[in-house]
Amino acid sequence: MRILAIGWPGMNNVYRVDFRVPEGTAAGTATLGLSVAWINGPEVKIPVK
Repeated sequence: MRILAIGWPGMNNVYRVDFRVPEGTAAGTATLGLSVAWINGPEVKIPVK
């Protein structure tokens, strides 16, 4: 669930995206992928506690 997404004027390809990991997500490493206007960004791995 996206909570907040921000882009800054004058900066290309720099964004802040806040989100919450759904309850019940298993601890370990999760893969996060974002897409905007049908353009996929690179996937990143994030730790989940």
